[in-house]
Amino acid sequence: MTSSSSWKPSSQVSAGPKSLEQVTLTEAVNRGAVMKVLLKPWEDEVLRRHVQEAFEFQLRQLNE
Repeated sequence: MTSSSSWKPSSQVSAGPKSLEQVTLTEAVNRGAVMKVLLKPWEDEVLRRHVQEAFEFQLRQLNE
């Protein structure tokens, strides 16, 4: 997936399967507004790693 200049990977969405419309999520992914989709239940360490990767990506984008 290519990212647009307005992409903000530090924006996080945390929701249960019934609290977020599938169409809305699909649209967000297609626009490049979502870096990763993690389904519940997630493991704490996996979640921490993905959040860290999002911050690192954001830092790289800011330094370019």
